[in-house]
Amino acid sequence: MGHRRWLDADHRFRFQRALFDGTEEFRKAPKQTVGSEILFMLKDIDFSYGKLNQPSNRQTNRRPRDESDDESDLEDDPNEADLWKKRSIFFELPYWEHHILRHNLNVMHIEKNVCENIITTILNFDGKSKDNLQSRLDLVDMGIRRDLHPQVLPNGRYRLPALIFSMSKEEKEMFCTVLKDIKVPDAYASNISRCVSLKDRRLYSLKSHDYHILMQDLLPVALRCCMSKKVTSCIIKLSNIMKAICGKVLNVEELEKIKNRATLTLCNLENIFPPSFFTIMVHLVIHLPREAIIGGPVFYRWMYPIERFLSKLKSYCRNKRYPEGSIAEGYLAEECMTFCSIYLEDVETRLNRPSTNAGLNDPNLAETYLFQSYGEPIGKVEVVELDDRSWIQAHRYVLFHHDAIQPLCKLPHREINKLFTKSFHEWLSQTVWSGKAVNEEVKWLSQGPNRLVKRYSGFIIKIQISYQLSGEIEANPKLRTSDWADVNTTRGIKNNQFGFTMVNFSRLIHTGEQLIDEPYVFSSQVKQVFYSKDPIDEGWYVVLRNSPRDLFDMGKMRTRKLRHLNIVQNNPNSEEGNSEQQTVVGSSSVPETVHDTAEVQVESAGTRRGRGRTLLTDLYDLAPTERVKVRRNNHGQPVGTEAQVLAGYLGILARNSNMLPINYESWHHMPDSNKNQALDNIKERFILEVSDDYIKKTLGKKWRDNKSTLKKQYFKKDISLEEKLCNVPPGMLRYQWEDTVRFWNSKKGEDRERVGTSSRQKQKFTHTTGSRSFARVAEAEEVSSGQKVGRLQLFDITHRKKDGSPMTSEAGEIMERLKEKKAEYEATASTDSSVNHEDIDNRIINEVLGPESSQQYMPSESQAQAEVQRLRDQLGQMQASTVEQIAEVQRKYEELQQQLLADAAEREATAAAREAEQSRKYVELQLQLQQMMKMFQQSQQPPS
Repeated sequence: MGHRRWLDADHRFRFQRALFDGTEEFRKAPKQTVGSEILFMLKDIDFSYGKLNQPSNRQTNRRPRDESDDESDLEDDPNEADLWKKRSIFFELPYWEHHILRHNLNVMHIEKNVCENIITTILNFDGKSKDNLQSRLDLVDMGIRRDLHPQVLPNGRYRLPALIFSMSKEEKEMFCTVLKDIKVPDAYASNISRCVSLKDRRLYSLKSHDYHILMQDLLPVALRCCMSKKVTSCIIKLSNIMKAICGKVLNVEELEKIKNRATLTLCNLENIFPPSFFTIMVHLVIHLPREAIIGGPVFYRWMYPIERFLSKLKSYCRNKRYPEGSIAEGYLAEECMTFCSIYLEDVETRLNRPSTNAGLNDPNLAETYLFQSYGEPIGKVEVVELDDRSWIQAHRYVLFHHDAIQPLCKLPHREINKLFTKSFHEWLSQTVWSGKAVNEEVKWLSQGPNRLVKRYSGFIIKIQISYQLSGEIEANPKLRTSDWADVNTTRGIKNNQFGFTMVNFSRLIHTGEQLIDEPYVFSSQVKQVFYSKDPIDEGWYVVLRNSPRDLFDMGKMRTRKLRHLNIVQNNPNSEEGNSEQQTVVGSSSVPETVHDTAEVQVESAGTRRGRGRTLLTDLYDLAPTERVKVRRNNHGQPVGTEAQVLAGYLGILARNSNMLPINYESWHHMPDSNKNQALDNIKERFILEVSDDYIKKTLGKKWRDNKSTLKKQYFKKDISLEEKLCNVPPGMLRYQWEDTVRFWNSKKGEDRERVGTSSRQKQKFTHTTGSRSFARVAEAEEVSSGQKVGRLQLFDITHRKKDGSPMTSEAGEIMERLKEKKAEYEATASTDSSVNHEDIDNRIINEVLGPESSQQYMPSESQAQAEVQRLRDQLGQMQASTVEQIAEVQRKYEELQQQLLADAAEREATAAAREAEQSRKYVELQLQLQQMMKMFQQSQQPPS
């Protein structure tokens, strides 16, 4: 009570008696007493400390009120002895007389007590509510609010009339339900729902920080649906005052306005709550804005860090008999462990433990991100393949929000309408590959992201999409999918009477079902919010905003250019980086199965599960610094389980029409830049022992196989050319498909198709190895049998069924002819020891099957030359290293020899000097002896 003193002199509240304490308020706001006056006031007063010096009878500390006191006195004449109970030791400080901020009010406990008063009063907690019989009797004594006076019932009990803030049972349940169902962001507050009891309609075991969150965010949200507008508005104003005072950035002009708002809000609360509600803690709210103006932000001065540190010290207390010593020993042990953990670089400790919400922990990986990202994913990672629509939406969103693409969007006579937005990625790719002068950044952006993305269950990152940057670094813009409410109409968003923003999630837009939708957003473009479900309006949610604890506005930073970054980590062209930073992954980390299953329709059995497209999800789960090492055999062909993974990855790249377009007539017409880009992409994930030519040749075969598959599925003979052009495969750019279809439909394309058909008809039998290469089959047989497998034996293994019978009758005839030739050559070799058995197998194969049309099995001449050149380079490096080592040893030998000579000369000089010194001393001793003898002889002569 008594807060009207801080109002303006002509404010209407000063003259309203019935709404306040029954009097008119004419006093001015009290002013702070000058420090010199306080010292002068206390200089002659003696204080008695301790209970022994206090009066024996219990006397009230209040000044007795005289009946003749006039409430309308303008001047206060307090008794100095009643005002001061002691002289603080701080008064002895030399600067205290001029100190303005003398109290430093505890904002934490003030906020806690104010919020506790509100909650216990509106929920009518027994023993804690400020609205009870005694408070109503105070109204009777003061003669105010007669409608709230207790009524005496016939049985002698009292009936308390309902106040404006009284809630029914249903309203209390609604209030508790809102707090029970709310979910706050991580590291924002504790789980307040655990403190809510729906059965008792009460709140239990709330901490100081829980009251802080309730006061500033949750209490207004919970009250707006179960409390009158007048009460809710006052509590919301009080909440906004506390939130402004506790802000990280304070504005003095705003704080001056908050001082007036705090006074008016407390006066409005006097009209609502009984006088017993206004304890000293509630009154101190009126002084908080002034202290914030003087002392600055309160989070530097409040008690939260101190209370947490005291709680930590309390946890050290193991022996309650000696708490001080136990805490000291625990603190010392903690400091020792902290000091030792500094030297444990590879062990996760309290000092290097990654934060949950801090963002990217690896600075090297942070530099590789295309867009600024915040936060980290939570939950298990899942590698999924984007469908065509999702891929286009993600690619298009990245393009429209990149600075390098903006000039292209502002071309003359080009309006980005709805139709152009859908096909913008196709237009950009066609513009880039048509020869238009663009920078490298735009060129690799036009290729689009990988089809395989990493998806997480929650937190900030939802989908992570990888772009390939010319084989150097991998940019991973982190995109998030969310439920987008329709904020363009009042049916999707509205502001209620208290100013809360409410959204309707039953009316969603940009769901991703339409190609024009934009369901993605960068993690750096979103702000952290959380929602509270409205218990009255179905489908509506209240939006609550908060700022992350460690996020600060540092202004605009200079834009980084990725092409100017010097990133050496995971660089396949750096031998030093490969030797020190790379992690080699063997066959134990490589999946045995690289194909996903797919459903295939059959006529008789309905649906069966068959082989789908290769995804290699385990390969994408590897860390950026890990690579798979692929071995090779003597012929330069990849072998082992890793070879299967490599073959699957080559198939994935061959199907990537953005990296390897299909609108080229043959693999030879493919630009070398595309081939080299694919090769660099492979080397980022694999450590290859095979040659680059072998990789390019295999990649070309898979590229041709992919074109053949697309032609078989989407290029139908019985439809018109227009229908063929419109039958674009999923994930294929339209202009590439149209160019390819026109080539297939031309005379040159038809002639090439006839040649290919004729060649396939000449093939009378096929092998039985499936997707495994002959090199892998030969290696597996050599491992199982322990003997080397020749070409004849390999042909026999790869052309038989499981029961051992030949694949076809033609294959059986070939096998018989090979056996006959083998017997003839063995008979010749028995008489000639110079014949090589491996050459025999090659001759037999060439005679029976004809000369080789390809060099897939035997290493080509270019491969041999490359291998020889590689060995020569290694030998040259070894020789150069040996020469350097010899020169270093020779240099050290010469330095040691010179040091020995210098030491010997120094020792000789020292010995010569010592000998000269001894000779000099010997001469001096002889001279002294001669003088003494002479003196002795003179003393023996008799005097004359």
